[in-house]
Amino acid sequence: MNDELLSAHGVGKTYSTRSTTSTALDDVSLEVRAGDRLAITGRSGGGKSTLMHVLSLLHSPTSGDVRVAGQPASGMSERQKDRVRNERFGFVFQNFQLDHRQSVADNVSLPLRIAGKSRAAARRRSLDLLDRFGLAALAARRAGDLSGGQKQRVAIARALANEPQILFADEPTGSLDSQNAEVVAETLLAYPDEGDTALVLVTHDDALARRCSRVIRVQDGRLADLAEAVAR
Repeated sequence: MNDELLSAHGVGKTYSTRSTTSTALDDVSLEVRAGDRLAITGRSGGGKSTLMHVLSLLHSPTSGDVRVAGQPASGMSERQKDRVRNERFGFVFQNFQLDHRQSVADNVSLPLRIAGKSRAAARRRSLDLLDRFGLAALAARRAGDLSGGQKQRVAIARALANEPQILFADEPTGSLDSQNAEVVAETLLAYPDEGDTALVLVTHDDALARRCSRVIRVQDGRLADLAEAVAR
């Protein structure tokens, strides 16, 4: 059985101005398979966040291609990419990216509403997820009133709303204290145990990276090394 969820093939990404061209990614190829906990590490500006953005179809590569379940992203319309991102991918960011004016439950419901779920079904799912993360009592609170650790748990609940195949996390513990960072790390690292799913994690935290099953280092836009890490 082919358990490949996502792959990159000779991916390059450049940014140009009138006078200069900079290379963010250079001939990157990799696979993400079911059960993977893939950590992407490297120095700031080395290309690791750009790689995550290209893999998750947030940005298009300048060269090469990304395939989702074997389907080339280059052949997808923007509407199709939007659908893939909402239905197959979940996203967790360092700065949470919640709507602070809306309630916690409404933030978690958003991907479900975009996917066409009824308001009632979306609310049921959001409340189930909030209960799972110990946040049910905060469902009606404005997201802007929460602590950093609470916001990140809400962001994870939102990312899991549509039961994504791949959970992308960009520096998810970077702005948290050690206690909240550990709660978030445990939650993310457990996700690939839930089925044919995977975690792709961008991090500066070497200790967190070592808890993943695979570690990729991006240096000057290229894969500098590929190491098997100690399984969690």
